[in-house]
Amino acid sequence: MKRNQYWKKLFILVYAFGALSTTQTIPLIKHCGFNETQQGFLLASIALFTIFLQIGFGILSDKTGKMKPYFLVLFLCCTGLTGILYMNTFQEFWLVFLLVGGIGGACRCYQTMMDTWVMQCDQEKGEFEKDKAIGSVGWALGAWAAALICSWGTFYLLALISLFISFIAIFFAWKTKDGHRSSTMKWSQLKELISNQEYVILILIMLVLFAMGCADIYLVVDKTISLGGNSFHIGLKWGIQSLAEAPVFLFSDKLLERFKMIPLLIFSTIMFGLRFMIYSFLQNVWWIVAAALMQSVTFPIAIYCTKIGIDRCTSTEIKSTGQLAGASIYMGVSLLVMPVLTSWLSNALSIDGALLVVTGFSLVGLLLIFRYKKIIS
Repeated sequence: MKRNQYWKKLFILVYAFGALSTTQTIPLIKHCGFNETQQGFLLASIALFTIFLQIGFGILSDKTGKMKPYFLVLFLCCTGLTGILYMNTFQEFWLVFLLVGGIGGACRCYQTMMDTWVMQCDQEKGEFEKDKAIGSVGWALGAWAAALICSWGTFYLLALISLFISFIAIFFAWKTKDGHRSSTMKWSQLKELISNQEYVILILIMLVLFAMGCADIYLVVDKTISLGGNSFHIGLKWGIQSLAEAPVFLFSDKLLERFKMIPLLIFSTIMFGLRFMIYSFLQNVWWIVAAALMQSVTFPIAIYCTKIGIDRCTSTEIKSTGQLAGASIYMGVSLLVMPVLTSWLSNALSIDGALLVVTGFSLVGLLLIFRYKKIIS
């Protein structure tokens, strides 16, 4: 029972810290005075760090059979970088490039590591959906807190609160046991991932859906600001999205058991498309904030199904690499491509036109799901 208590506390604190350290990145960059081109490069730095950190830590974990030490190292580094960035208003481009990229990449990496860590603990694996639900609540609380703190005070205050929460999270991580491995990875096993069609298609499906999620970060935030929204509205939107995920994660195992993976992925992908179509028609900040509730029928269903699917189709010795390398592709490539693509589409078609183009991504996702169904049947 004590072990479960540590996990639940760890998930809520780690996700709250993640929200505090990342959801106000765009307002911070604007506050530092960087132009649009520089902002694009700064956001792209997150993608580069995400790719290399996920692949590197995935291989390290599988080669040594450990996850906890690497999680602690990465989380401590993210904590330090967060303190440095938010306690100062830097004007040096390359310094901010490294700080923003390091924080964003580390945050995405340690969250994937936590998911993988849980799935490697026999006594906790059955609690995965509950842990994710609690993590979503933690992210919502962190996003709302970040919005309020930046409205009331300064980025310096945000840094202090982030550091305080981080140190408590590190304590619980230290008290939590590492996952159990019966064997470790051989280098020759890495080629199994590339030749595994089921794995590759799952990653491609998540690449399409994550690209739509990145469009939410950039296009929808830009539209919110253009309609008169501010940091408070953006933080409120992120908080509502995360909170909307919690009930779905809580019952995701039962949903998967009743409706099966393929129908759930199809439903999630269709709702992704519908969500962006709705965003394109809305012309009021508060309606955009309310539309964030659609997160409940999009991202949590897709991420749960694909993580379970990846866990099932990869060998025990390369499960960490499978999860983290996969995440490096669908997270990293999306974060690298979508800022440029959405900016170009916005300039060429307007923000609403760009949102309608992103709606069409769901059709590509559906084609990949049907291909996946053919492979596993």
